Amino acid sequence: MIYFNHNELKNRNRFNVRECLIEIFKMYEIIKKQGLVLEFYEKFWSIELSDCLLIDFIYSMDQDEVKYIITVVMNGGPWYYTNTNTNKYTLEIDPMPAINPFLEILFSICYKNKQKNILSLSSESMLFHDAYILSQCCTAHEINNIRGITCLNSYIKGLVIFKVIEDVFEVIGNKLQNIVILENARKSAKKHDFQEKYDIIYKTIEMVAELELQSHISIEKKQEEFKKKTGCEISGESQTTLSTPRYRREREFNIPDIGKKLFEWHIKIGPTIRIHYFVEGDKIYIGHCGRHLGIASYNS
Repeated sequence: MIYFNHNELKNRNRFNVRECLIEIFKMYEIIKKQGLVLEFYEKFWSIELSDCLLIDFIYSMDQDEVKYIITVVMNGGPWYYTNTNTNKYTLEIDPMPAINPFLEILFSICYKNKQKNILSLSSESMLFHDAYILSQCCTAHEINNIRGITCLNSYIKGLVIFKVIEDVFEVIGNKLQNIVILENARKSAKKHDFQEKYDIIYKTIEMVAELELQSHISIEKKQEEFKKKTGCEISGESQTTLSTPRYRREREFNIPDIGKKLFEWHIKIGPTIRIHYFVEGDKIYIGHCGRHLGIASYNS
């Protein structure tokens, strides 16, 4: 999913806004061909041009162009939205750009939704950098700023697109040599609806692979770094849960040539996705990937 940054459309005149719309359409076609989704801001139609609103300009165009742009590119969205929680973020941005009310909203929505990519027009005049780090307190989130068709093509060329959970496991097997996906994890994954959060699953497992092998870092520091870099959490299990035999058994998995181990440490992705892992030497074993396992309380 990619959010469209319409910053450069504001205050354009009707003579040069048309070329921007054509660029949007071309980028939309590239994104659609890759099976990705481009979302527009909910108030996209209300963008103020130099002498009218965007929607008024489009309806003043000839009928063929209206159908071409509205029905194919923008009609029906999908959209990204502001809400009451979006306004509560006071973000530190690195590098700090010149910022206006729309860009402030865009960054806040990206931070709230953990959105990774924004697409800007090639003429974007305020966001010069390829990436920005958004921070609040101890939590940071990085977004990529893809500018224009050339950068979009480069981005897609290097993109690993996960369509099913098996794609995630395949890339892990090829790239993360210290991660071992056990058969139990594959079985649990087949039964779960991950709501297409495959990028997050890969990123969190990749971060575990990086942090868990740094033995000089304390558990608390690992948890802090994990939260900062992924927006998700890692934690052990509560003793209340582990003292309940049936909940403990749910977290015990057999590792070939090692035996049965307790996989109490886990990655938390939203309210429903849990990935349980166990560290042994230089290997990290994934024993469960899927539903939230049973707990004795909601405080674990």
